[in-house]
Amino acid sequence: MRRKLLICLCAAAALACLAAGCAEKKEGAAQTPPAESAAPVGETRTYEYGGFKFQLSGVASERTESMTDDGGGKWTYTVISHYPGAVLTVLEADMSDPAYSADGKPHPNWGLYVWDGASGEERIKITDDTEPIEISADARGIFSLESSLFIFKFEEAAS
Repeated sequence: MRRKLLICLCAAAALACLAAGCAEKKEGAAQTPPAESAAPVGETRTYEYGGFKFQLSGVASERTESMTDDGGGKWTYTVISHYPGAVLTVLEADMSDPAYSADGKPHPNWGLYVWDGASGEERIKITDDTEPIEISADARGIFSLESSLFIFKFEEAAS
């Protein structure tokens, strides 16, 4: 009889421990913070340079900087500080006039310069059918394909 009582008490204790563990998991799940919302961070702003026009989401701030080019001329550009996940959408690509090209076709004037220390550089030509591009920390800016001078530079904002 004593053995049956001991087995019953052990079984009851095991069930109580099991029930308590399940209750802790349920309480823990209820207290888990929700996944980060997909709400955009920063502002969405539109930028223009001549006939080139784009929109950038996730903008934190911007400033103007200047430099002296190889010919001694002053060159001014905008530095855009953005949050991770910023997206560049081309509104007007400002392609070249086809009347002035040998093949009679429009060609891109602007490119997105991306530098990755591991794989090197990438120059993405901006055309009329460029899809929206997520701007990573490796994206350095938008530059003239002809002169290689930046018209906009990118930097990641402190989170």
